[in-house]
Amino acid sequence: MENFKNRNKDVRENNLNNSSGNLNSNNNQRDYDKEPLVVENKAEFYMAFFGFCIFVFMIYMYLYEPNETRFRHLFIIFPVFGLPFIFDFIRNRNKKYLIKLTNTKIINNLNKKPIKTIFLDEILYVKRAYFLRDRKQLENQNIFYKFALKYDPYSTIIACLIICFAVFLILVTNFSMSNYQVVFILFVGIFSFWICKFLYFLIFKKEIRFTFYDYLVIYANEKNINFIIQSNNDYKLLREFFIKQKNIDIDKVECHIWLDDK
Repeated sequence: MENFKNRNKDVRENNLNNSSGNLNSNNNQRDYDKEPLVVENKAEFYMAFFGFCIFVFMIYMYLYEPNETRFRHLFIIFPVFGLPFIFDFIRNRNKKYLIKLTNTKIINNLNKKPIKTIFLDEILYVKRAYFLRDRKQLENQNIFYKFALKYDPYSTIIACLIICFAVFLILVTNFSMSNYQVVFILFVGIFSFWICKFLYFLIFKKEIRFTFYDYLVIYANEKNINFIIQSNNDYKLLREFFIKQKNIDIDKVECHIWLDDK
């Protein structure tokens, strides 16, 4: 009888310990309404830094074989490929985009004012991308882009192949480079956006960041919210948020080389 009482006492103590442990774990769970997850979207800054890196690379190419032709190339090609990114960043330098994630919704804020909201119940799916293209902006530029985008993604793939082939010919004929050097430069060019972000975090943030598909795109009906995942800690917090709130693991979502911001 005494053993039975002792056993019941142990069971009650275990139940109390388990219930207190559950309460503590529940208390430790983050309430995103009281403490929202806020991520800064610095996409324009990274594009400007990318433009700056292009400028540095082109100066290096000029120093590699300095002559008047290379100098002209520097100030003809760079305004096309580098300056637009830098000008966009300077023009929008006072705009601060913050993504605020709560228990019920995700809000895209511009200078602390909401410009787009997606409720968690509205989310259809989440994707990640290496590069996000503003399709509407391209369509509004001219008839050529509008026509080409009708046959996307084939038109984009063909355009990329033509550009790579043209760069290959220019480097071989004008810069006296071997095929291996040209292939290396093309490889660096394809992954240049990721390399620039990697260097930025390594030099300025003292962080080794390998995230390749760092654009996170959250889709709802006829709208989306997208932003670049910055640090490794941001990635960890975002992954935790989507697992808890939507049972979506951003480690396992679809990843694309490019997506359109429709």
